Amino acid sequence: MYELDFFLPVQPSNECLSYSKDKPLNKINYLVIDVQTTGASPRNAHLLECAYQVFHLLDKTSSGHAEDFNAQLSTQVKACLVELPPGVRLSKVISKLTGIKIKDLQKAKKPDILAQELWMVIECIHQEIQREQAWVCLAHVARYERSFIRALCLAHPPKDLNHVEAQARFDSLPWLCTHAISTRLYPSLPRRSLNAMNAYFGGTEIKLKRATSHLKASLLIWRSIHAVLETKQIKTWGSLSELLSQSAKRGRFKPSLPAQLRLEAPSLPGVYNFYDQRSTVVYVGRARNLNQRVNQHFRGQKGHDERHLELLGVTHHVDWQTCPSVLEAKHLENKKIKELTPRYNKALSKQKTPFYFKADDLSIIDDLSVHESLIEALTTFRNIGPWIDERLIERLQDFMALLAGDFSSIHRSYWPNQALDTWQVARKLIIGKLEQVNEQVLDIFLKCQTNRSTQVYGCLTWGYTIEQRELSCSKEPTKQMDHAGSLRNSTVNIPGEKVILNSCELLMLQLWQTWQATQWQSLLQQGEIIWLADTGKSQKTWRQLSLDHMTGSQYLSQEPQVQNSLESVQDLMNLSPASLCIDRLTYDQSRLTYLSLLSLAREGIASYYRRSSQDSWVRLELLPKPLNEKKLVKT
Repeated sequence: MYELDFFLPVQPSNECLSYSKDKPLNKINYLVIDVQTTGASPRNAHLLECAYQVFHLLDKTSSGHAEDFNAQLSTQVKACLVELPPGVRLSKVISKLTGIKIKDLQKAKKPDILAQELWMVIECIHQEIQREQAWVCLAHVARYERSFIRALCLAHPPKDLNHVEAQARFDSLPWLCTHAISTRLYPSLPRRSLNAMNAYFGGTEIKLKRATSHLKASLLIWRSIHAVLETKQIKTWGSLSELLSQSAKRGRFKPSLPAQLRLEAPSLPGVYNFYDQRSTVVYVGRARNLNQRVNQHFRGQKGHDERHLELLGVTHHVDWQTCPSVLEAKHLENKKIKELTPRYNKALSKQKTPFYFKADDLSIIDDLSVHESLIEALTTFRNIGPWIDERLIERLQDFMALLAGDFSSIHRSYWPNQALDTWQVARKLIIGKLEQVNEQVLDIFLKCQTNRSTQVYGCLTWGYTIEQRELSCSKEPTKQMDHAGSLRNSTVNIPGEKVILNSCELLMLQLWQTWQATQWQSLLQQGEIIWLADTGKSQKTWRQLSLDHMTGSQYLSQEPQVQNSLESVQDLMNLSPASLCIDRLTYDQSRLTYLSLLSLAREGIASYYRRSSQDSWVRLELLPKPLNEKKLVKT
């Protein structure tokens, strides 16, 4: 029999239990376990998902006793969701982290059933240990996994064991913590979390916290750590125990990326790539000054989030590509992120396809193959897009249902928490407001109104009038871009129906501003622009860029002299859309262009546009202007 020390939660030094000191690590059988939970401790949290798998560093068939191996200890991954106790709801935070929805838990396994399965595995392992076979439970953070598995098993002990016997049987299992080993083998790494070590050893990116993916990462980490231990002549259980008996000391972080290499980056705009030790791009960034930005990553660790510290630990090489301007660097960064999908990029990494929707019923158009008819529908405003935010459309659909007398959605989190009778009063106020607005529908909407689409264009016009109201109240209208803030702050100490009305006004303003931005972005998908480009080193020059290619801008000696301008969305919509935005790359490129030119407009710097070389240049007036009475007509 092997001598065993029990792993007790109150003894943090017991991260590993002692087996026979001369037992080779590659001849030990491992039960790898991972759990996902609703919190950090079983005292106030619950098990949500569990996965486990039997694992052998050596093939069992080569050990000479395959026929004696217990059939219950299958090497296949076993995973299941676990039913939450009555009255406990899955929080939005946990659902977002794991991707688990409330409907997924309808097929979850009852805790007592899972406990029975685990006790069967524990009993089989106990029998194997009786036969002098070495077994260890393995997890990346053993203290965490063990505490939840222990609480589950002791809450549902087998019928042939009392509570004391069940506790003794469970506590006889030795546990091994790969995080504890990592802290001793890699004291200078900024992070040794499961994600960090998985990335360090080249594992597949883990996007959601799910038990199966974490289980596979734990296996990869232990395989990789075992290979490193062998190079350090740590091949037996005794030598590993000796390593873990040493105190874990954090060393000073020494980047794998040579300092001399990153110091060679030029002080120019451009895009840089970080590579791991397998020459895989793990991060793409852009900078106004490449030298400053690349070296900024490695200056100090305080204030950096977990992902950034993980990135520093895995980066072994860097290269860069200079660009004539910051805008072109943004375009190149977006293109590279879409092509390479680096694991540590969040911004611009989304691949969700833009969509268009019908103004009549707000239904999303799935088929974009009929290109010409869709462009014609956009020109006449029967379709609206390109769009990304489906939540805004969902809120607008709820708003339309509210106008029709359907109050089933008022409980949703984005609506004010008010009583039903207050909502009924507010509905009358909203209908009256829309009737007033419909008398001032913008002239650009007159040609496309139908009986069913009047409400949508009324909502857009309502948002337009709110924007104009906010502009007229602002002392500096060119800088008053966040009108939503004043609406959010105007709900203090006012009646409930006014709170609801303010919430609806905020929705109308968001709808109008989003729609307005999509029109500018549609324009900036093609053509040419002239703008005052940031070229680094505090230098700005006028440059001309073809939006079809997004790179290779040309230097201009002076600002162009242009008489005509696009002063409003009405003028903008006189230019029919030339193409549909059917991919995320095109959408984000035009969005980056729009936001860059909008930033210049806020500084009082004009930008210029033309659709083709045969057209004349026009000045882009991207900022909203105070109300011009001539642009509103009676219907």
